[in-house]
Amino acid sequence: MKILLALILFGGLTYFGVFSVMSTPKAEASAPINAQSQLEGAYLRVSPTPTPDKQKTRNQCPEAGMGLLCHRVAKGNNGDEEFIKDMERAACVDRVKDSEAEIKEKIRTAWSTHPFVCDNGYMDKPRSNLLKYAVKNTFYDFLEAAVFEWGLDLNKVDADGTTVLDYLDELSQRVEASEIRQELGRYRSLFVSKGAKHARELVPANKGKR
Repeated sequence: MKILLALILFGGLTYFGVFSVMSTPKAEASAPINAQSQLEGAYLRVSPTPTPDKQKTRNQCPEAGMGLLCHRVAKGNNGDEEFIKDMERAACVDRVKDSEAEIKEKIRTAWSTHPFVCDNGYMDKPRSNLLKYAVKNTFYDFLEAAVFEWGLDLNKVDADGTTVLDYLDELSQRVEASEIRQELGRYRSLFVSKGAKHARELVPANKGKR
């Protein structure tokens, strides 16, 4: 009798054990998946995917900061030096690692290898470079930084075939306020002293070469 009861008890335990194992595989299988999803979610919150600006290569740097830079120069707020940070961002400057000489060289290199043009409602000529924008919006702080701080090439030719000197002369003829014309004349003299020329005066780089 005891043996019979033991066999019945063992059989019942075995049946319920097997049944419980067979009835819960999905719950156990899903646990690692849920844990993995939670782990991935936590990782994304702590370590977000880099923004497109951070992923840009050195050759793409101007595009990374041109929107804000164009807006800043277009506003022409003399006394607001945030444009310097914008220009450095556009040139991939690293203020922690780069020396002052390296910063200026990066800005000059970026200026010479990229158009640095803007195209919005603040300018009367589309696709004009930042020097023309600064002239149009009397942003003299930017112009002085371009000449004295960064030493930018003043003979950048835009798609319309004109330089900043061409634009200065044209704008001076259209401006009615004498004080603005006088200020434009002062900057014209400064630019010419630093090598600024009309587009027609520039010798094509390939002229005379065979």
